[in-house]
Amino acid sequence: MAAAAGLDRFQLCRAFRAEHGIPPYTYVLRMRVARAYAWLAAGRPVSEVASALGFCDQSQLHGHFRRAFGIMPGAFARVARRGHAPLAVVER
Repeated sequence: MAAAAGLDRFQLCRAFRAEHGIPPYTYVLRMRVARAYAWLAAGRPVSEVASALGFCDQSQLHGHFRRAFGIMPGAFARVARRGHAPLAVVER
């Protein structure tokens, strides 16, 4: 991304943070966790979601998901299967 923008990686990070208020890695991580939410709500298994989204294991997804939504991914998936997926995002 930095090369395409004509910046070095540090300039890109500073510019991204100035524009979006968060560093690029945090942005990407939030997008991955949001996609995990959607996939779990659609009924995909936690192990498959963690692997497909590039988390090294389920526990890494567990930590990020719980921080973002205040519920463990497995518990969320069980609730979502019953049609009661919580929609609130908890920023911590």
